[in-house]
Parts: sequence; structure tokens; C-alpha cells
Amino acid sequence: PRSYSLTDDLTMPQVVERLLALGFSAEAPAIVQRVYLDSFDWGALKRGRAVVHETSEGGGRVEVRSLANGMAPVGGPLRDAPRHAADVPQESVRCRLASLVGIRRLFPVVDLSCEQRRFRLLDRNRKTVCRATLERCEARKKGGRTRRSLSERVSLEPVKGYRGPGTRVARVLEEELGLAHAGRSALEEALETLGVATPLDDSPAAARIDADTTTGGAVSRLFAE
Repeated sequence: PRSYSLTDDLTMPQVVERLLALGFSAEAPAIVQRVYLDSFDWGALKRGRAVVHETSEGGGRVEVRSLANGMAPVGGPLRDAPRHAADVPQESVRCRLASLVGIRRLFPVVDLSCEQRRFRLLDRNRKTVCRATLERCEARKKGGRTRRSLSERVSLEPVKGYRGPGTRVARVLEEELGLAHAGRSALEEALETLGVATPLDDSPAAARIDADTTTGGAVSRLFAE
């Protein structure tokens, strides 16, 4: 998938208008709740991955995603957010998660509430060849009350076996609308916006986490207001 962040001089309606002109069909808007999880020592984040549990009208789903743009996630249905890798029934997802956090407990890091508008492009045989999703999200720190707005995002996902249409759509959006690739993932933006310290920072809170720190102590330090 390709992910873009909207610039100040570009609005969601402008992107919608261009997608419709390119032949995309709009689907019903959706509200998605997304909780990012990690171990107390940030086993996933340190390896360039995000563990997310997402719920919508269609149910719950857990995924392990790459923070890098363009890599497909590994995931499967799961009603409730897992507390350990062993809670995930799908073997491929469970093994991927265990390779990141081992047997350590998963804690909620931040949660996002997202308004989604979804579109799909059909070919002449009425087969979906590309999907587009527009998102407007607000993020909240674990245990916090205040939500902060994140940058609006557009993602393009060509259907497997149909890379051509997705590439052409991306070229149009980049050249005509000036869409720029997102420089960081939604998780990374949320962590910075909310001021959550991680081992990837040079913050004092992150630096105090060491091998002698207990799980509870690490979590309380990381999420200190």
C-alpha cells in the first residue's frame, strides 16, 4: 500500500473529486477504532513493526504492520485485543507477533478513532483492481482523556495481480494534486503528537528503561503525563 499525508493546501473533498473522476466508486463511510499495542520494552517498535487491533462494524482484527511504506501486513480476525502472542489463533500472525515480543505482555500504547471514506476502482469485468481509503484520525494516550488530531491520510492499495491501475492512479494523484508520501506511519505521528517517550527517542523517560526496570515501572514511566 502507498500512504500519503495531505498538505495544508489540499483538502479531502479535492481528493474525493479526483478519485471519482478517475472512475472510483464510493463505499459507505465507516468509523474505525484502532489500538496500537506493544510490550513494555517496545519489542515491536524497535524492530520497525506496529501491532494494531482494529474494530469496526465488520468486527475485530489484529495485524502486525511494517512502519515502512509499501509492505503488506500480516493479520486475521480477533474480537478482543490480545494480551499475549498466544492469544492470537492464526498461526502466521501468532508466530510473527511472538518473534517481536516473545512471551511478554502486550500493553495499549495509543488508541485512534478514525473516520474512513473508502473507494474502489473496477475494471471492465467489474473486478476490483485498486482500493483507496481516506482517513481523518484523532489519537489519545493510554489512560488519557484528550484527543489530538493527526494529519489526514490517503492510502492506495492495488489488488494482488493488478499493480498497473494502482500505479497509474498514484502517478495522477502525485503529479496533479501534489500528494506526498507520508514520511512516517500513523503510529509514529501519534506517539510524537502525544509526547509518548520511546526507546527511539533521546528523552529522559526512555533512557531510564533498563534491564532492571520492572514491567509496571517501565509502563508507568513511558506513559507519565
